[in-house]
Amino acid sequence: RCWEVFRSRNTLLIAVADAGPLTLLTVSIAWLPTFYHETYGMSLIKTGNLMGLLSLSGILAVILASLLSTRTNKRRPFLIIPGIVTGFAGFAVLLLPNSVALYIALAFLGFACWFYLPALFTIPMDMYPNDPRRVSLISATLLSIGGIASSVAPPTVGAIADLTGSLVPGLAACAVLGWTLAIAGVLMPPTPTTGTARDTSG
Repeated sequence: RCWEVFRSRNTLLIAVADAGPLTLLTVSIAWLPTFYHETYGMSLIKTGNLMGLLSLSGILAVILASLLSTRTNKRRPFLIIPGIVTGFAGFAVLLLPNSVALYIALAFLGFACWFYLPALFTIPMDMYPNDPRRVSLISATLLSIGGIASSVAPPTVGAIADLTGSLVPGLAACAVLGWTLAIAGVLMPPTPTTGTARDTSG
C-alpha cells in the first residue's frame, strides 16, 4: 500500500509541484549573492540584504495565501499563478541590472516561491479526507523529494559553474524548474474531490 501511494500520479504531482520552486529558492539564496558580487560588484552586505528581501516577501506571501485559501475551495490557482510567476522571476533576477527593477523581481520571486504552500499542503487532505494515513504518506513524500532536490541543487550549480566559468547556466536551469509548480497545477485534478480522487497508477 505504501509503495502504491508513493508512485501514484497525485503524489508525484504534489511532490514535483513543491520541488521545483523550493530548488529555485534554495539555489537563489545560495548563489545569487556570489553572482551579484561578481557581476555587479555589489558588496556582500548588500547581497545579504537582498536575500533578506526574498524571505520577507515569502513570509507576507504565506500569510496572504493562508487568508485567501480559507475563502475558497479552489486550490489549483494557488499553484498555477505563482508557478508561472516563479519561472519568469527566476530569469528576471539574473537578467535585470542593479536597479529598482531587481528589487521588484526578487520580491516577486520570494512571494511566488512561498505563496503556494498553504494550498499545496491542503490538497492531500481535500483529496483523501477519510484516509489520514495516505495524507501523511503524501506529505512525507513531498518533504522528502523537495528536501533531496534542494540539497543536491546548490553543489550541482557550483559544479556547472566550475565547468562553464559562469553561474548563469545553473541558475537558469533552476529557473526553468520553477515552472514545474504551474505544470503540476494544470495536471492536478480539481479539488476538493471529497475523497474521490483516482490515480492512474496505484
